[in-house]
Amino acid sequence: MNQWHRLTSILILFLLCSAFALSAQARIKCWKNKDGVRECGNTIPPEYSQQSHEELNKQGIVTEKSRRARTEEELQAEREAARKAVAEKRKARQQAIKDKVLLDTFSTEDDLLMTRDGKITNVDSDIKLAQSQIERLKKNLDAMIHQAAIKERKGKQPSRSTTRNIARVRAQIASKREFINKKHIEQAAIRAQFDRDLKRFRALKGKPAE
Repeated sequence: MNQWHRLTSILILFLLCSAFALSAQARIKCWKNKDGVRECGNTIPPEYSQQSHEELNKQGIVTEKSRRARTEEELQAEREAARKAVAEKRKARQQAIKDKVLLDTFSTEDDLLMTRDGKITNVDSDIKLAQSQIERLKKNLDAMIHQAAIKERKGKQPSRSTTRNIARVRAQIASKREFINKKHIEQAAIRAQFDRDLKRFRALKGKPAE
């Protein structure tokens, strides 16, 4: 009985090996050579292993198709396309949030324009205040320079404190002028921002752009 089981096991193993061998032989691979001519065989030559190919069964029916391996340039292009897609989605989400804030903040174009004019007026007030401060500083500077000139005509040198005060006031005037320049830039930025907001507001409301 043991011998019969052993013979049976050997026979089954032989049949399985034969079946696998026949199956492997039946799987034919087809590819195109460098001249574009279709070739077939049991194995693909190494120089064509990265290209697309087909596998056929013994009846000649295609059972599997394999795409060629992508080049580094193609992989890089895919990564770049994926990066751009993510950036576009992020941009769209951010724009949706801005649109919601814009519509929640302003009911009409007049509301938007009044807010813009209010901001510009506030900045203009800062500019006028700085200009008035410059005028006062210039008067103080002129007075100090006049006193120093009187001493020089008398053959005396202005004191160190007078010289320091003159330099300090000049620096203050320069600082105020720089402040005014920045405020003018701020006003221009406010106008530009509200111009964009107004254009977007009209687009969201379905109104033609002016």
